[in-house]
Amino acid sequence: MIRMLLRVLGHEYAQPMRRTVALMTTTAVLEGLSYALLVPVLQALFGSTPGDAWPWLITFGAAVAVYAALRYRSDLSGSESRCCAACTTVSAIIWPDCPSAGTPQAVSGRCPSWPATASCRRWA
Repeated sequence: MIRMLLRVLGHEYAQPMRRTVALMTTTAVLEGLSYALLVPVLQALFGSTPGDAWPWLITFGAAVAVYAALRYRSDLSGSESRCCAACTTVSAIIWPDCPSAGTPQAVSGRCPSWPATASCRRWA
């Protein structure tokens, strides 16, 4: 299904979608690693010397901070890619004879008017 979507988007607009998928995959892996860091944190906290938990807490905090920044960037990229995918798909269905049908340019004013969003205009 992703391959078909990338084919519909075309080479130029498939790259942002690939970037989004890569960012989301990296974010998911980092989220899993941060969950895994909870094991040593909790072991140290509930062990005989809770003061030994500080290095693990700092590592866990850093992992969560990196995850939050990456998640924010991933969500922004995903939002833009979803808009691009929706615009290109809808324009290809509504205006199949338009020379730029199936591209965000069709949505941003080069074909019959379609209420393009700011994100789609950015892709055009």
